Amino acid sequence: MNKVKQKLIFILLFVGFAASGQDNMSVLLSSIEENNPGIVSLRAQFDLERAEARTDLLPSNPTVEFGRFPAVNGTGVKSTWGVSQSFEFPTTYVKRSKFAKESELYSQLGFQLARQEILLEAKVALFEQVYLKNMLAEARRREALAKSIESNVERKVNAGHTSILDLNNARVRTAESAQKVVEIEGLMKQNGYKLLAMNGMKPLPNYDTLILQTTLPGRDSLLNAYSERDMRFKQSDTYVNVANANLAVVRHSSLPEIEIGYESESTDSEHFQGFRAGISIPLWGNVGNKRVAKAKVMAASAYKVEMAYHLQIEFDQNYAMAQNLWEQLQTSKQALASYKNLSLLQKAVDLGEISIGDFYTEASFLYEFSDRSLELELEYAKVKANLTRFEL
Repeated sequence: MNKVKQKLIFILLFVGFAASGQDNMSVLLSSIEENNPGIVSLRAQFDLERAEARTDLLPSNPTVEFGRFPAVNGTGVKSTWGVSQSFEFPTTYVKRSKFAKESELYSQLGFQLARQEILLEAKVALFEQVYLKNMLAEARRREALAKSIESNVERKVNAGHTSILDLNNARVRTAESAQKVVEIEGLMKQNGYKLLAMNGMKPLPNYDTLILQTTLPGRDSLLNAYSERDMRFKQSDTYVNVANANLAVVRHSSLPEIEIGYESESTDSEHFQGFRAGISIPLWGNVGNKRVAKAKVMAASAYKVEMAYHLQIEFDQNYAMAQNLWEQLQTSKQALASYKNLSLLQKAVDLGEISIGDFYTEASFLYEFSDRSLELELEYAKVKANLTRFEL
């Protein structure tokens, strides 16, 4: 019964920490979205494209004409004036409005997709920083252990219980451990600067509560969300809609154009005024544009099919990789939990039961196994971030 209670407490704690980590990730990414120069620039570009999409939706400006014609022979003068307005066929404006809306939506999805790429890069960088933080903590523990062993070996050398060779070996191992600490600190600074730059050179909130190891959702539910919410699917759909809307505009632009006007003409003896109207005769002026618009529809449809195929393959590969990494990670965690004999090795070397070389041979195996476990956590977190990019 106690074991059951312990398991329940562990599960509740894990869920609580995971939720806290996810909330903190949302806070960090919100800060980057607000301050990232790239996203700010993309948002301004989207505003420009949205404004451009809403142009040319109204008829052209009216034309006003004036004329004064003195007689070549004589003193008479003829005066004229007129106003006219030309229109495309009325349904053309409806089609242009629909094309503008689809173009605006396409630009919005393009902005969201580019924004998503930046936030995905930031999320991966945050995971890398957590990984480096864990690696640094492990490297410092190993450095402290190496210093402790070196100190014990030095006392034994002074007491004549071991040779100087063992001390030299211990010092080399301590130097290697210290070098590893410096190396990881350098990597953390580089990655930290990258995150600082992505946040517009503003310090990020604390990310110590972020967790790399969270469970993978079921394949079917994740695939449904992936297909419905991934911006790349939506953008390819909208690309086809834009092409079809453009074709509709081109087709209706081939319909007759209408012009109406009012004119007045007067001479010394007579005055004429009245309305006039005209209509264009569509013959060959728009043939090439139709051909191009139809080709755009075909190209957009082919792109949509290719994108769906590519994204399905990407999902299958990433999900299979995530499953494999998760299984490796669990196996690694279980093995590490059942193979905690580093303290026993330290006691053995302190008592002179094993040599320094034998200790580090065994310890290196444990170190490599532990490092690989941390690497698996990072690789899994990256793949899962890619699978759930639609959440950003």
